[in-house]
Amino acid sequence: PITCSCTEKCSTGKVNTACPICSTNMSECAGKEAAPADPEPTEPTEQPTPVEDSYEIKLLAALIQCEAVGESYVGQVAVGDVVMNRVADPRFPDSIVEVIYQPRQFSPIKTGKVERILANGDINESCLQAAREAYAGASVVDGCVSFRRAGRVNGMVIGHHVFF
Repeated sequence: PITCSCTEKCSTGKVNTACPICSTNMSECAGKEAAPADPEPTEPTEQPTPVEDSYEIKLLAALIQCEAVGESYVGQVAVGDVVMNRVADPRFPDSIVEVIYQPRQFSPIKTGKVERILANGDINESCLQAAREAYAGASVVDGCVSFRRAGRVNGMVIGHHVFF
């Protein structure tokens, strides 16, 4: 079942269908126990910033900025998590760069928006921190390898995106 960090339970101790705290759609109770959830990042954590982020971190942050800059911080980490899940999935290339530049996967690559952000060095700090957390293993979308605007696909809804 899909869970959120608050792991709200209904009266039977099973997962609620809609979390009253974060508004994430959740699976039907249907007698299923909630899986233990990894703590979700809710705000950028204060961590010492490396002297300079790697190209992979900057590329991931630029993609997050293009795809999720108006979303919550959790939504930004979720986009980064999808990229990291693809890197770990044998159906996709095995590096961040190859996943992001895989043909017909991310429209901001096709439009050149990611490259413009990288060239200008104008990466939003929240998106940069979300990229660092996703790269470090923050898991907020439970293995999902795709996302799109919410509405036409079933899956885990975070903000305006559905992850599946």
